[in-house]
Amino acid sequence: MTLNITAVSKAYVLQVSDRRLTVVQPDDTITIDTDYANKAVVVSCSDALLAITFTGLGRLGTQGIDRWLVDVIEQNGLCELALSAAGEDCVSAQRMMSPESTRSC
Repeated sequence: MTLNITAVSKAYVLQVSDRRLTVVQPDDTITIDTDYANKAVVVSCSDALLAITFTGLGRLGTQGIDRWLVDVIEQNGLCELALSAAGEDCVSAQRMMSPESTRSC
């Protein structure tokens, strides 16, 4: 189960999601694939800033959905500026503040 929460006010938008991916095994048991998957993408365009979260499949083959979303947006020219997986930005920001605290992203 994925949990995506978005709060909107006049001053800000806050969007968070869990990071766990699970896999249904052939015997119908569910196992944890990872606790560190990105389920959000931040898209910064000249006329908009988007925060996209997603549920459902965490991968298409071996590619993460976050990376797939960025690739689709870039390949189709949907945004002309910076695209990034939100978790990568969070980890980078936390490393600048405290190198040992990257697990909370």
